[in-house]
Amino acid sequence: MTNKRADPMIQLKNIYVRSRQEVPIINNFSLSVASGELVVLSGPSGSGKSTIIRLINGLAYMDEALVIEGTAEMNGQSIEAMASWERSERVGSVFQDPRSQFFTSVVGDELAFYCENFGMRPETIKKRVHQAAIEQKLMTLLDHRIMTLSSGEKQKVAIAAVRVARQTIYVLDEPSSNLNLAATLQLADLLGKWKAAGHTIVLAEHRLHYLSDLLDRMIYVRAGQAMRSFSKEELVMLPAEQLAESGLRQTRFIWRASNNRRTMPQNIHQVSINQLSINGWSVGETLLHDLTFSIRSGEVVMLTGSNGIGKTSLARVLCGLSGKSEGTIMIDGRPVPRRKRSQQIRYVMQEADYQLFGQSVWDELFIGIKEDDVQVPRAQQLLRELDLWALRDRHPSTLSGGEKQRVTLAAALMSAAPIIILDEPTSGLDWHSLEKAAECLKREAGKGRIFLVITHDYELISQAGTRLIHLRDRVISDDFLLDENSSARVLALLTQDEP
Repeated sequence: MTNKRADPMIQLKNIYVRSRQEVPIINNFSLSVASGELVVLSGPSGSGKSTIIRLINGLAYMDEALVIEGTAEMNGQSIEAMASWERSERVGSVFQDPRSQFFTSVVGDELAFYCENFGMRPETIKKRVHQAAIEQKLMTLLDHRIMTLSSGEKQKVAIAAVRVARQTIYVLDEPSSNLNLAATLQLADLLGKWKAAGHTIVLAEHRLHYLSDLLDRMIYVRAGQAMRSFSKEELVMLPAEQLAESGLRQTRFIWRASNNRRTMPQNIHQVSINQLSINGWSVGETLLHDLTFSIRSGEVVMLTGSNGIGKTSLARVLCGLSGKSEGTIMIDGRPVPRRKRSQQIRYVMQEADYQLFGQSVWDELFIGIKEDDVQVPRAQQLLRELDLWALRDRHPSTLSGGEKQRVTLAAALMSAAPIIILDEPTSGLDWHSLEKAAECLKREAGKGRIFLVITHDYELISQAGTRLIHLRDRVISDDFLLDENSSARVLALLTQDEP
């Protein structure tokens, strides 16, 4: 390993990055990655990990909003000086938001796009697309339009599109954020194959459990600095408490069933709804079929299932955004027509950018809400609890993915909606942020609110869930209360193979 590092594949030295408004992003960051290494960047949300990824693939140098100082080299060449086609020929990138890297509208075309741009022979393109589709279990989706896919399926398309290129360096930004646990384990297997083939891999990632056996080093990044480097052996030996104190996710699955089980709401008089019921509900011709379940006031129900099974489609139907469904939705025993659901159900989408409209974080919390003596202290409390107070004057578009997620959660909790649906609310969150979000959910449930949380996140389920509903083969396969003995059952469901 020492000899490899003497001649690094990637060399970042004394890097400083700031915005044109003098906001510091990266502060004297240095990193050397040897050929064939797998290095993970982890640390608090907003610490600069995505910017480091964008330095390696060269995109940061194309961003006129950034001022960059320091040296960044790839195999001895200046990354800034390289032509964009040279960088793309050597570096494959998977972005945190896969939508931002698609160039075509159909899955098969997207997988072939890179190969066609570099003039590969048609038979080579077909072979590579076929192989990548098999690896990511996308064969049945090759003729589907990308924008009709679930977020997890889009993530798998983005990973497959990198696979067909077969570059020597891969950089991935939160590649597991939209994947269920079964697909995440498939990703780990793919990364292992890339590493065995000698590829150099750098990932920005909060979820460490699937990487702990693969990584060579984990770089702890905080406030734009490399605070410490951990070898694989050092990382797996860190106590759970030390990981948590640093804001890092666990390297193994730990069930934390402390105070998150269902209790009777403490302030039930504050809400007007006691039960949400779904009777005989079907979504689409090929998605969910004949669902029947109820959620009571004070519950935090976790909704799990394979990528693309229809969880997000169900959420859109419940809040009235989609009408492609059959069945009855009732609130306190009374059917509620589609046009009235949005008045009582708040839906927080997985893609935070779709729901950010304010000129600042503070403004975002008061869209449709009057700033008065009751709401202002409530907003201050939420921003402090979710570590957003220092960002209150920032424009939402300047925030990291994890920070945007926390803003949309804070805005939902500020609303008067008695029912809140959250779609993958912790996909980009570090441990501290996840823990604080879980505490907010439990507190608001204690006031009588109803939460339905679409998630693949074992740690969130452990921290905040009171009940789990699992979908498989278009129907509810499991529905049970969560307690201190639920760990094995939850893991078994989350690791089921893709349909």
